[in-house]
Amino acid sequence: MKGYFQIRHDPYTGEIGFCNLSEASLGFLRDSFGGRSRLGQLVAHDVVEHSLSHRIKSYVTFEAEIRALGASSFVRPSHFDSYEQVLYQCMDMQRDVKPITEMMAKYFRDSWRVCSDMMKYLIKEGIEPKNARNAVYQFEMGYYEKSKQFDGSNYAAYQAFSLIERNIEFVCSEIAEHESWGASVYFDSNKHIFRHQLKRQH
Repeated sequence: MKGYFQIRHDPYTGEIGFCNLSEASLGFLRDSFGGRSRLGQLVAHDVVEHSLSHRIKSYVTFEAEIRALGASSFVRPSHFDSYEQVLYQCMDMQRDVKPITEMMAKYFRDSWRVCSDMMKYLIKEGIEPKNARNAVYQFEMGYYEKSKQFDGSNYAAYQAFSLIERNIEFVCSEIAEHESWGASVYFDSNKHIFRHQLKRQH
């Protein structure tokens, strides 16, 4: 996997953000250092587990976030409780979950990809059956799309995730040292390339 992304930084407030997402803050630069920081994981999630279009969008839908959770279950299958994370998205949504296309839904059913246990869990926790069904299909769509992107290789997907996660703290230290407005990053996980350029002005 290769591509570009940006880390935004406001030197006056210390707040940092990802690409063009206007409402989703990654926190504050001062909190991005040390072993307890989750910034590298958050950025890697945005770059690898979301769709490529996530890097140019100014907002993210709940459905896109559920698909990204499905992608996470492909990239990092043992790192988080996917049932609980999907439940939180459904509870926060305050509206119905949009369905995927019926053609893809039929494909998932016919190939036994639909996780009925997750659907039962969501319904048991109070999610309406229609929304539980749509959320599970969105989740499966995210897994399917990420699997296709990486030709079924969990290893290649996690290699891309790990490359970004472990290099973000250094980028942030450079941003802090030069009090810049952020950085543009280029990466290529196949060739183990990760380089950045600081933004010198707003």
